[in-house]
Amino acid sequence: MRTMVISNLISFIPEYLSAKANDKSAAALFCMKSKQMAAIYNETFTTLSLQYGVTIVAGSVVLPGPEIKGGALTVHDGNLYNVSVVYKPDGNADEKIVKKAFPVADELPFTCKADAAGIPVYSTPAGKMAVLICADSWYAGCYKKASAQHVDFVIVPSYVVGNGSFKKPWPGYSGFDNPADVDKGDIGKITILDGWVRYALPGRMKQAGLKNGIITYLHGQFWDLGSDMYFVLVKQGEAIVKQPVADASVVNLWL
Repeated sequence: MRTMVISNLISFIPEYLSAKANDKSAAALFCMKSKQMAAIYNETFTTLSLQYGVTIVAGSVVLPGPEIKGGALTVHDGNLYNVSVVYKPDGNADEKIVKKAFPVADELPFTCKADAAGIPVYSTPAGKMAVLICADSWYAGCYKKASAQHVDFVIVPSYVVGNGSFKKPWPGYSGFDNPADVDKGDIGKITILDGWVRYALPGRMKQAGLKNGIITYLHGQFWDLGSDMYFVLVKQGEAIVKQPVADASVVNLWL
């Protein structure tokens, strides 16, 4: 990041001076590249969805004032949000944007939290779909709209930082207090993977009366942070947890 700042000082300095976030440096880094980030994100997923004629839930990206205009993702001056966009088979972005409602502790100094009640539901060729960004899948309130609209499946694009992190002790919730239904005896005792199964999508979907969903974890090298992944699915109410493979994978919820 230091190298990025030094090589982009002309762009970084005005964004830093105008940043209203607690972490002005992080906010400036995302804002100074926001137009390029949005353009690359949009071009990539528009091309893929149009080429293959499928609906794509694109992974999340941090952008200021995100908006869908003319079927494309755009940015404006404003607060930073962690967002995900759904691209339709015709290549256009759905006008509804998913905004993360519960940023983790590392995100809170520079990103804003959205209203959990505003998490959208999408109509797709495979049925009604809800999208929750990473940590949002740990909170019961994020499932209320999906449950009320009887969605057919839930997709959770996620990122777990650090190689081998899933086997480490689960530290509890990040950025917000542990919900009342969390067993405090689990903190530091179960693994992070067990925490995802017990308190994220599989456990929360059961409470909400939903039956199908997938957590998709970023797999690969992201800067120098590392990453970890498993296959975590819920099929007809049953949790399925599988070891990852070394390369890219296709996981089908219906086969």
